[in-house]
Amino acid sequence: MQKNLLKIGEMAALNHISTQTLRLYAKNKLLEPEYLDENTGYRYYTVAQCAKLDLIQALKSRIIYTKINCPRLISSTW
Repeated sequence: MQKNLLKIGEMAALNHISTQTLRLYAKNKLLEPEYLDENTGYRYYTVAQCAKLDLIQALKSRIIYTKINCPRLISSTW
């Protein structure tokens, strides 16, 4: 295992989200760990994956904003 990998807790703290959110994103294949230790089940991420996580969070915020501020748009297209 490489030393530049972040444990799930470190990745969560660095990005101000919960470890549960990272597990959910992995389960839904939005952001899978770079490395998964088969013996321990520990998940490890790279700093480069923070950019993808930023994009996921930005899109999530945009969807929530749209649902709150444009409910007619959402109900007619979703």
